[in-house]
Amino acid sequence: MATKQIEDPNTRELISLLPLATVPAYIDNIIYFSGTPQDPYPYYRRYIENYIDIRWFGAKGNDPVADSSAFEKAINFCKTSEHTILLIPEGYTFDLNNKTFDIGEISLRFTGGIIKNATLNGNGPSIYSPTSWIDAGCYQIFENITLTNNWASASGTVWADWYGSIADDYNSVDLKTSVDALNKVFQTVTLNEGKYYSNECNIKVNSLIGQGIHKTIIDFRPQKNGDYGLLIGNKGGDTSQRTNYNVVSNLVVGIGSQTKDLKATAGIVLGATHKPLIENVKIQNSADFESADTLIDFNANIESKHQDLNCALLIDGLGELATINNLMTSSQVGILYKTSFDFINFNNYTHWGYDFGFCTVFVGSQSGSNMTFTGSQSWAKGLYGFYALPSNEEANFTNWVIENLRIEQLSTFEDSETGKYIGASFYMGDQMWLNNFIIRNTMLAGTSNGIILNNTKTGFIELDNIKQLHNQHAKTALQVKFLPVSISCVNLKNVQIDGTFELLNSVFIEDDYSLMDETRNGISGKILNKRNCVKSVVNENIIYKQKEVILKDNANYLTIVNSNPSKWSANQKCKKIDISVIGTNTASFIKFYYFKNKTFRIVEVSKDSANHDEILVTPTATSGKFNVLVSDDLFLFNRFNEDVQVFIDHEDLVL
Repeated sequence: MATKQIEDPNTRELISLLPLATVPAYIDNIIYFSGTPQDPYPYYRRYIENYIDIRWFGAKGNDPVADSSAFEKAINFCKTSEHTILLIPEGYTFDLNNKTFDIGEISLRFTGGIIKNATLNGNGPSIYSPTSWIDAGCYQIFENITLTNNWASASGTVWADWYGSIADDYNSVDLKTSVDALNKVFQTVTLNEGKYYSNECNIKVNSLIGQGIHKTIIDFRPQKNGDYGLLIGNKGGDTSQRTNYNVVSNLVVGIGSQTKDLKATAGIVLGATHKPLIENVKIQNSADFESADTLIDFNANIESKHQDLNCALLIDGLGELATINNLMTSSQVGILYKTSFDFINFNNYTHWGYDFGFCTVFVGSQSGSNMTFTGSQSWAKGLYGFYALPSNEEANFTNWVIENLRIEQLSTFEDSETGKYIGASFYMGDQMWLNNFIIRNTMLAGTSNGIILNNTKTGFIELDNIKQLHNQHAKTALQVKFLPVSISCVNLKNVQIDGTFELLNSVFIEDDYSLMDETRNGISGKILNKRNCVKSVVNENIIYKQKEVILKDNANYLTIVNSNPSKWSANQKCKKIDISVIGTNTASFIKFYYFKNKTFRIVEVSKDSANHDEILVTPTATSGKFNVLVSDDLFLFNRFNEDVQVFIDHEDLVL
């Protein structure tokens, strides 16, 4: 077929024309041409290899009238022909004169050119089936462009650089501008290697993906109190405001050193969202207390000042089902719970605080339920490892598990009166509810106190495989307080204490036993409490050391732990019981066996001056005696004329 070649008047490129056998619908001297009298054919059509060039239609660059007219002609041609790729060539910035264009089922291919000042409406039945495409690499392609409706990236990657946020260029477009624009139509935005910048901060993301924790950095420079870097979900949102399946991964979030004087800043905010993922992320918030004095003052007034804490990860929204893998934080507070959040799995979490940092994990008045901290964890620096404010929430700390953890190098600030350290690996303020709060496989190596659990009304706490390293300035390894009406229990398993701590103090409980000990050597010699019971297991026999304070003529129904035969295990044969009753004028004892059929055999009992038994095992109380009443359980009744302390050593004997 005979062809003809001419120079394109707009691009100055040599183009090929193919002859036409019929008259075209129109002659535009862009696609369709008339031949000359010397040509063998009267009409010709431009040969198009694989794309349409906006310049063919008269676009000049930085010419609002020519550029917008050419763009409209070009997309209209693409929409009505088999050629659906529109080229935006390198070296040009095309001004589209603030017009709106319906792109249709075409692809905009950028090879380095930029379009600006327009609204581009994408096409497709849904966000999952877009038919308008952007084909571009990691460079700027838009300036003051609004994308609407449904779009897709030809490569599958949407770059923040498209809107002018260029890595390692501080003078480029603020990252917030780019992400905000792209979030309107894309679910995932990708960052290149290098450092991005944002002075505006407060970037809400759908999903934001970097190139790696050592490759992509976002340098945020907050300007006011309460600023944050990234927001996942809706900050402070309720369950009806949850977003879905947001992701932040493979990057570093940095809150700059200029935040020293700011308060309540955060690197990432986890708001109301469903099934978010944070993975391979490092968060650094440089804000810190200025000195030890300011930190100690803050600690003394924490209930009124905690809202000023700066943190790496702020949990602020009623979200659920979050997965957080390989998170590293460095901040005044690593993770701060402002609101409840249900089901978060932290896997491989590491925190390195500052010299005057406060803690790794801080929980305000609400915590949510079903939290797990697992994998390999290391929490270092700060005054506390874990700190929880007092709370009257009935569902606080339901099903929390913290395991495989090392807490170390905590701050060594001392109480001026006692010379003992102020901080602790775990500090729990007064709680209405601690229902299944479990710490296991944990080494408390910090230069601090161990675990402090303050007044708790309801709950079950288990400490399993805990090792506390001793320091002479530490006051206590484990301190527990229960309210007088508490129905709580602390279960200890394989708890190893180095050195001579004040292991337990101020334990106070009125119902059932408060402490069960399954440690290797037992801790019974360290107990100084009003009412408690320590439980040890030796060769399958369970040994209890129980202590009671019983007022004279007591009306309370205090029982010997596990003395109801109907609740014994099938292989329990009987119970061996030794009771000592000590008062100002009284010292009595009894040793007896109690059998499954509620019969008993007395081995030895102290006598009064008339050679009568001083302690009776009987179904009814007798005046002037100390009585062990046989009913469903064995009840303790003091009928001496004085208050007494009762020490009960008893053992469940199994076959």
